[in-house]
Amino acid sequence: MEFHLVTSVGINTTNESDQSFQWTYPPYVEQSPGKFAVFIFFAVTFSVLGVFGNLLAIISVAREKVLRVPENMFIVSLAAADILVAGCVLPFSIAGVVQGEVFFHHRVRLCEFLGTVCFIACDCAFWCITGLAVNRIVLVCYPKQYKRIFTWRTAPIFAFIPWCIASLTLLPMFLSWGGMEFDPESMICLFDFDKVPSSMFVAAVLCVSVSLSFVSIIVAHLRIKAKRRQLAAIAPNISLMNVTVGDIKTKDKKGDITKELRQEIDDIALTGRLLTAIFIASLIWLPFIVALVSHHIMNYGRDFWAFANLLGHMQSGLDCLCYVIISKYFRRGYKNAIRLIFCCKKRQMYAAVENV
Repeated sequence: MEFHLVTSVGINTTNESDQSFQWTYPPYVEQSPGKFAVFIFFAVTFSVLGVFGNLLAIISVAREKVLRVPENMFIVSLAAADILVAGCVLPFSIAGVVQGEVFFHHRVRLCEFLGTVCFIACDCAFWCITGLAVNRIVLVCYPKQYKRIFTWRTAPIFAFIPWCIASLTLLPMFLSWGGMEFDPESMICLFDFDKVPSSMFVAAVLCVSVSLSFVSIIVAHLRIKAKRRQLAAIAPNISLMNVTVGDIKTKDKKGDITKELRQEIDDIALTGRLLTAIFIASLIWLPFIVALVSHHIMNYGRDFWAFANLLGHMQSGLDCLCYVIISKYFRRGYKNAIRLIFCCKKRQMYAAVENV
């Protein structure tokens, strides 16, 4: 792990730990106080939002019957990755911005751990989006096979595959290019940005993940649109049959079928909008990816790197906002989860008062 020391002067030769270092960059709070305040505001806001928002999403899937379906295991997996980013990476990125290289100089293992978590969780998020899109494609194109492929036994395995892929793509970083370290310019623990092989490898991994997510969502969106047109053409015909058929039981039966078809149309459309919203939120990684590819020929500066990294890690908070904005079921699940949490706290307070 390198810390880009400019000079090192020994103060006491009998004690190697007593040394004064002149670092490459001063702490960001000293270099740009105004930009530092903006950085801290958004980092703290999206760290809290990412942890609690995605925790509420997991509780909603676990407790709401309409959300407790096998395919939502991909959303649970995505929410878990977002919690790791918001709960581990963002708080310690604040420490890197406040104290700079000084904070991580004697915390090498912590920096390696944070870099590993950041790489795996961020890459896993894109693969989870891809998995959810593929799940929708199979549902729309092969509905009969879908129920046999995605069950409560197989769905958790499919949802765990993104974590395996992200972990395998991390291995070359440790086997060939020296692992993780603190970069004083971007102020995060990730990898040595100046090494061409490692930076190009990470850029390639991100480009492949983003491209597959984009292609899978486009295909899913087109298939969902075609399915909606097909179901919309069938539903009016069934409604017409309700009017012409005289038997009340037949009317009720046909009415139930019409209702189910319309519900299926709404659910498919809802999934398409949710996928699109999540992918649009993930596009905030583009400034970081572009800078990663071209930083060897262009000098972007410390401010750009700081906010490009912050934008990318803000996805963890944007994802849970997408659930609330797009899905009425998640809105209801969030409300019930919040009520559950506060009711439990009230019950504990009442129990404590009664015990006194």
